[in-house]
Amino acid sequence: MIYFWDLTNKCNLNCKYCYNIKIKHFKNASDSIDSINKIIENIKPNSHVHLLGGEPTLANNFDYILTKLNQNRNEISLVTNATNINDKLLELLKGNNVNYVIVSIDGFDSNSNRLLRNIRNTDKYYENIKKLNTYCYGTKIIVNTVISNYNYNEIRSLFSTYNKLKLTSVTFNRVSGNDKDYSLSNKQWIESIYKISEESLKYEHINIQINTTPLIIDYLNNKYNINMNKYVSICPIYENRDILYIRNDGKSFLCTDWEKLDKLFKEKNMEILSESLDKYRLKLLESKPIKNYKNCYCSSCIFSNRCKKCPLEDSSYEDINDCYELLSSWQNNFNIKLKHGTIKLNEGIKEEKVNGTYKIFDNEDGLIAHFKISILELIHRINQNKHINDSMVCLLFYLFYKGVLIYEIN
Repeated sequence: MIYFWDLTNKCNLNCKYCYNIKIKHFKNASDSIDSINKIIENIKPNSHVHLLGGEPTLANNFDYILTKLNQNRNEISLVTNATNINDKLLELLKGNNVNYVIVSIDGFDSNSNRLLRNIRNTDKYYENIKKLNTYCYGTKIIVNTVISNYNYNEIRSLFSTYNKLKLTSVTFNRVSGNDKDYSLSNKQWIESIYKISEESLKYEHINIQINTTPLIIDYLNNKYNINMNKYVSICPIYENRDILYIRNDGKSFLCTDWEKLDKLFKEKNMEILSESLDKYRLKLLESKPIKNYKNCYCSSCIFSNRCKKCPLEDSSYEDINDCYELLSSWQNNFNIKLKHGTIKLNEGIKEEKVNGTYKIFDNEDGLIAHFKISILELIHRINQNKHINDSMVCLLFYLFYKGVLIYEIN
């Protein structure tokens, strides 16, 4: 069981694209020892508790909360802006076996830190992160970087900053929130993804993770020989993972998007308890069934069963899926190339039909993948038509970057 707990709405910064400002309307349950005890009594022992905010270290009774969670044998992770770090807090984190500390680094110098996160003293901020990395031995420090239109051209400077601070784990997210001045176009985000992957090759000790689709991560892993988790962004509702969000007022929900849940179920301040997770999960999926993207790229993607958009999301496929920008460009370019050449299986690749399934093998590496359709028949059809339509794009893109297919000029 994983719990996400917004401890407080207090924060000493004013980040331009904060996604969590709406919790300011609620009273903090962390102000009351009785409320804290009631919440922790409902947190299962040996589960993971992810502490959020606001700035969670500013919560009243923060030391009491950590101590109680540690006594409950919970694995603890903390998201902090690192501006409130001092020797007492370091002792508290170390003494209560905090397993992960996630800090935010979006800026690459004093000006960018001040603009993006209202950090006034960059030197002290970086020194605090160094202290966390050094003093809390055994605690994994993870950096969270939000890519916006302000820093997407500064990927090199960001990696230099990570290196100077001796950081080894960085997660990259696309900007979201209320300030449209910092939003990225799909093209800018895809450009950022390439830059991040390329820059990571210069710093092999820095492990990166990009929150994007499984197809794009698999493509980047192959292209740059890196090892990111393909399924990090999958909605837990579809994975049947037991996750519970606890708002700062103590109410619990199926996920952090409590406003949409209220509207969907038409219940005032709907609260979900641990024992009712399955009931609400089913109700959510029945209320907002997965859309059938039959006429778009998803239909031929081998990752489609594990790549699920949020069922609460009303946006169109193109608006939320990073694949669209990448694949539409690839499709246009490849249709032009097809006029002057053909595609075929790469040397050493063969296809076999086994129990109604077409399996693709490499003479050296063995099984690559299996499909419901014949790739050889698909190749023949494409070479005849000299065109690939939307329903083929995802599959063909995958087969090319995996080295199954090659292109030959006539």
